[in-house]
Amino acid sequence: MITIRLATKEDKEEWNNVVEQTDNGTIYHTWEWKQVIEQGLGDKAYYIIAERNNDLVGVFPLFSRASLKYSKVPAFFKNTFQVLWSPHIQVWGYGGPCILGNDEEVFKKLFEYADNFIKKNKKIISLRVFPYKNRFETFYQKNNFTSISWQTSYLYLSKSVDELWTNLNKKHRNAVRKGRKEGLKVVEGKTESEIKEFYECVWSDLVRYITNKTKHQLIYSPKFLPYEYFKTIWDILVPKKMAKFYFVYYNDKIISGLVIFCYNDMAIYEHGASIREYLKLRPNNLLLWIAIEDAKKNGYKIFDLAGMPFDEQDGVYRFKAGWNGELKQLKWYYKEYRLKEIRNFKKKIFH
Repeated sequence: MITIRLATKEDKEEWNNVVEQTDNGTIYHTWEWKQVIEQGLGDKAYYIIAERNNDLVGVFPLFSRASLKYSKVPAFFKNTFQVLWSPHIQVWGYGGPCILGNDEEVFKKLFEYADNFIKKNKKIISLRVFPYKNRFETFYQKNNFTSISWQTSYLYLSKSVDELWTNLNKKHRNAVRKGRKEGLKVVEGKTESEIKEFYECVWSDLVRYITNKTKHQLIYSPKFLPYEYFKTIWDILVPKKMAKFYFVYYNDKIISGLVIFCYNDMAIYEHGASIREYLKLRPNNLLLWIAIEDAKKNGYKIFDLAGMPFDEQDGVYRFKAGWNGELKQLKWYYKEYRLKEIRNFKKKIFH
């Protein structure tokens, strides 16, 4: 018999054991990630577990976020509509259930619980899931989910460092050489004061640039993250070797930084930023190359570049394509709830 319930703190060890043993398990499924989101971003996590004969056989992490959290509308409206995400929307990541043996019955029971939970919670208007390994695509198709295509790029670290270097396009190799010639120094973060300097000088510079460029803060932009989020990564993930900070120093000043997530055989390029006035020194290229070398040295098999736009003229696409990884096709799935209620609400407010 399969029973489904919300997890408690006593389930932490068994939860992580299931994540580690399943092929869909990533750092974004772990109990530590729940702590990062709740403490660092202040959003609620709903961790659902499936048990068969009192043995934990499946887990499903969900994160609730106000759909208008970063807009300028009053707080009442922000909290009126919630979206359940798996993974959290403000990071590149993977979600969906992790199930021992990929048991389809357990998979269906977890989604049935989530569906009933949403129907009882009148504030939740949407469920969005981004699985790492898509084992049950027909389920989404049969249960009124809409899919969105997406892609990322993998560097396979089974290749030698020389092969990885040769595979880079010429511009990237020249950029790495330029960074070294300019005297840039790449170090792994060792102190909390470095995290604070990175946030106040580098990350804040990126946020100002995006805000000025777009004239407003994008609702779901992964760039608008509080310092507490990075601090929680430092406090929770770094000691367990689940994350690393890398910084570029120039004239004793941090001008660029990178956050890499590490779990099982994968390293993921999660967050990166540079002070714009120093981009001509090419800190991003040198920083990412050092992180790739380090991941190779530490035994990781895959380096995930964390998303590739489809527009080949996009600057992010051009930068990531230059590392010549292998494109991986992915899918988001989403399901909307209470559309009629939302339309009626809008009519009352705006008419």
